[in-house]
Amino acid sequence: MAGQYFAQYLPQGEQAGAEARYGQQLFRRCVQYAADIVETQQQFPSQRFGILARLPVAQQQLQDLIIGHSQRLASQSLAQAAAVAAMG
Repeated sequence: MAGQYFAQYLPQGEQAGAEARYGQQLFRRCVQYAADIVETQQQFPSQRFGILARLPVAQQQLQDLIIGHSQRLASQSLAQAAAVAAMG
């Protein structure tokens, strides 16, 4: 089924094994494209943080935000672990 789908995109006169090679190349390109999208999405927040970090007041606020958020997450996870331990 997939071979027939890819066959329509092959240049005319290609040999039969070209279908499989073309499908593999297309799959690799799709995987690379997905990896590029994820990398780009991860770069944008770090670029924004990098710009904020150049400003002294913003840098302190950013650190307070990150530290405060991580402390809240840690206390929530400890509270959940304690509740599970108390039930068991």
